[in-house]
Amino acid sequence: PACDPASTPAHQVCHCEDMGEPMVPKSDDCTAATTVTMTTPGGTQALAGVPVTERMAGWAYGGRNTKLHSFPNMLREASAHIPANQPLPEDTEFTATCNGCDGDACEVFVTIHNCPACSAGSNGNLPAQFALGGWEARSCAPQFAVDQLGGDYKMLTFRKMLLPGQEVTTPASVGRVKHLALFTLLSKDCGSLNEVSCGDTSSCKWKNDQCISAWCPKASGPFAPPTGTGGATCKCPPTH
Repeated sequence: PACDPASTPAHQVCHCEDMGEPMVPKSDDCTAATTVTMTTPGGTQALAGVPVTERMAGWAYGGRNTKLHSFPNMLREASAHIPANQPLPEDTEFTATCNGCDGDACEVFVTIHNCPACSAGSNGNLPAQFALGGWEARSCAPQFAVDQLGGDYKMLTFRKMLLPGQEVTTPASVGRVKHLALFTLLSKDCGSLNEVSCGDTSSCKWKNDQCISAWCPKASGPFAPPTGTGGATCKCPPTH
C-alpha cells in the first residue's frame, strides 16, 4: 500500500521520505525480519526465511534435489528464502520489504547460477536486468551441488540495500528461471555511522573517511565467468 500518514493505522509508523524505493507503512514491530514474496502468473505467495546452514537444502528440479554450501561470510548469518520447486515460470518476480528499526538496513541478495556458456537458457535474462536496475553484482556467492552427481556449481550474487519502510521488486523473469535463491540480512545503514560506530559492526568498514558496506571486497561484472574456487568451475548441471 502507499505510504499515506492520514490513512495509516495508529499502530503503524509511516516513513514517507523519498529514498528512491517504494515506501510502505512500517510496523511498530521493527525487529521483524525482512519479508519476501514471490509473484508468478499463478498468484503471490510468501517465502519464509530459514537460517543459513552449510549444505542446507536448496531447490528441487527435474526430480533432483540440490544443496547449498561454501557460503561467503556475509551470508552465514542471513535468512534464506528459496523457491522449493524450479524452474519458475516466465514473469516471476520477488518483492522484499524492510522491517528494521531506525539505523538498521536490510540487505537483499539474489543468487543465481551464472555460466555464460550454458546458463542463458535458465537464468530468465535476470543478470542483464539486474545490472540495468542498479543491483550490485559480486562474485561472493554460495555454490550448489546436485544430489547423486559430482561437481559443484558457482553462482553470482546481486544485492540491494533497503532502509526501514522500503521495499524493492526484482525484474520479472524473461522465460523460465532456475537455480536461484534469495537471502536477506539485517545489518546497519553504514552511511549514517561515524568512524567509531563503523568499526563496531561487521557489515561496515571505514575507508577514505567514510563508512561503507563490507559485503564483498571485490566486484565481478554480471557477465564475467566465475573463477574456479573451492573446486567449482564454470559449468552447468543437467537440464533434467
